[in-house]
Amino acid sequence: MFEKIQAAYELLLPIVESGQKIRVFSEDGSEHGDGENEKNIYEGFSGGKSQMQAIHLLIKAQLLICRRYEKEMSRYKYPGYRMILSCLEMPPSTKEALNKDDPSSLLFASLSNPKRAEFVKTAVALVYQTCLVSPMNSQELICEGGVAMLESLLNYYLHVAHAMRKGGASEFDAEESVLDIISYLVHTIAGIAYFDTGRAAILSLENPTQLCILWRRCIDGRYLSGSKRDNLGDSTIKRFALEGVASMAKDEKLQKLLIGSGIVWPLIKYMLGYD
Repeated sequence: MFEKIQAAYELLLPIVESGQKIRVFSEDGSEHGDGENEKNIYEGFSGGKSQMQAIHLLIKAQLLICRRYEKEMSRYKYPGYRMILSCLEMPPSTKEALNKDDPSSLLFASLSNPKRAEFVKTAVALVYQTCLVSPMNSQELICEGGVAMLESLLNYYLHVAHAMRKGGASEFDAEESVLDIISYLVHTIAGIAYFDTGRAAILSLENPTQLCILWRRCIDGRYLSGSKRDNLGDSTIKRFALEGVASMAKDEKLQKLLIGSGIVWPLIKYMLGYD
């Protein structure tokens, strides 16, 4: 295991130190040229590129270290957000499908290759875990533009989850990964919203209203009902979303945006059901 990690690190170290972009390789070893393909640096899992497999291994190793040695890791500011966020950038084809609100395309793009969903799950788990071990990391993530990236991923995967519910997605291996991704994203954003800088970053989004609408969808459950985790009274995603509402509501502008999204009604429903 450690030999593989060392080999992966040695492969990527020159790229990181020189500031180069990660290149995309196909099964036949040919390299894609500059352009849209290079921006889609995690889609290459379908092409079996070795560099992304190496990054996945490194992310897994870092995640394991952060989980086992939280106290020791809390002393350090995590330096790798820029690379992780670049790996999480959605390909242009997926963004186009999202803008057109085409669930069938979204479902195919996410679930045609379960390895991609597994990679994203590992990456967002590391983002969450690093923020958990130290508040310094939350601030660093905010400075690197992480809030906008997390919001775009949440938007995409909630659409995917909704498409899975409508299409009866129990047959897809990636369903559990998609729900885990949503859980990590909501928990991370909720934690970031605890800080003044985090709430300011949310307000500075191109469309902060959209995040509030996504938040309402996480709480009212309509986008997740019918999935393998259709336990609406005990959903971890809803619990994390409620924590986020409590933090966001500290800001007057976010309060108004949340109210405008209609989030009050599912909140009242939970109050009435409290025993």
